Amino acid sequence: MVKLNKEFINNLPEISEKEKTFWDDELTGFGLRVQGKSKTWIIMYRNQFNKQRKMSIGKIHLLTPTEARNLAKQKLANIVANGADPAFQKTSYKNDMTIAELCDLYLQEGTLNKKPSTIMNDKSRIERHIKPLIGHFSIKELQKEHIMKMMVDISNGKTAFKSKSNKPRGIINVIGGKSIAKRTLEMLSSILSFAKIRGIIDNNPALGVPKPKTQKREVFLTSNEIKEFGKALKLAEEQYLCSPAIIDAIKLLILTGCRKNEILSLKWEYIDFNDQCFRFPDTKTGAQTRAFGIEAKHILKKLQQNSYSEWVFPASHGLGHFVGISKNFNKICKLTDNNQQQFIKKDICIHTLRHTFASMGANMGYNELIIAGLLGHKLGGVTNRYCHTVDKTFVLAADTISSQIKHLLD
Repeated sequence: MVKLNKEFINNLPEISEKEKTFWDDELTGFGLRVQGKSKTWIIMYRNQFNKQRKMSIGKIHLLTPTEARNLAKQKLANIVANGADPAFQKTSYKNDMTIAELCDLYLQEGTLNKKPSTIMNDKSRIERHIKPLIGHFSIKELQKEHIMKMMVDISNGKTAFKSKSNKPRGIINVIGGKSIAKRTLEMLSSILSFAKIRGIIDNNPALGVPKPKTQKREVFLTSNEIKEFGKALKLAEEQYLCSPAIIDAIKLLILTGCRKNEILSLKWEYIDFNDQCFRFPDTKTGAQTRAFGIEAKHILKKLQQNSYSEWVFPASHGLGHFVGISKNFNKICKLTDNNQQQFIKKDICIHTLRHTFASMGANMGYNELIIAGLLGHKLGGVTNRYCHTVDKTFVLAADTISSQIKHLLD
């Protein structure tokens, strides 16, 4: 018996036998079956009739040793707890399982290494788009034309709706469109690939389905438009259109290039004033250390003086952090000057501020690596590391870019 881990896989000896199984010395019933060039993770167990059974759980190139071990542990525990025979269930699945049931299985077993926020997004697309449109099909029935029809329906807004909720925003707003259809297709393809890995289906019918063509808009504010945006912010302050804290949050977005939720969910413990960086424990791309400029530091220091909460931007009512910034941002963008002309004449959203920061950095001559690091993008595995120190090159770049934006805003 051996320890089935990455080190063992990397040094897997050649075998002369037609087939050989290596059994793990820690998790009883977890093994690796080698048949020529084919290597498959398997489990061995006894069913309710005390008959020994073996079942494959995935190919070695599709599941890491850790993923395979976790899946094996989960399946073996289910056998002990429920007396179920997964090999029999897998055969039954091939005949009877619906797409809705496959989605439920995916959420239970196919998301072991995903972040909670990602799983929530997956579940949302499943419940709001996939299940209502194709959930009733059996996995045997599902064809490419059914998936293409689903894409058309989502693009045309068939699954879009609004309803009240108990969430802080007060409403659930499910939208349609080509971009949502594209993401839903990617989600469905992942689910069907999961089913193929598990041996539930032989082919993934989502492969080859054309994705809707969407126009990627990288809208940003020019230098003159940043000046006009600064005038709108000053007028919003003068007219008490929104609280000073919200104005500061909007300024932080354009001065740092952070995502909206990164600023709104910011806690004081995430801020390192000495190294001039955010230490995010979790972002869209994992834990990160992200430099911020001196102008952002001034705003954060000012906010800290009057803080009473763990959140930099606490909710106005109840617990948690503030969430309604987009509504305030849209109000500011509609403000007009003395000639009744809007300060901001193009159609922008709050994410435009992030693009503006990146555009300013590029115009000032900073390379892609520096800009990616400041934005928290993955680029060659460099920018998403969670380090104890932040590279001073990034701090200097953040200082320079934010100072130029602040100069234009003023």
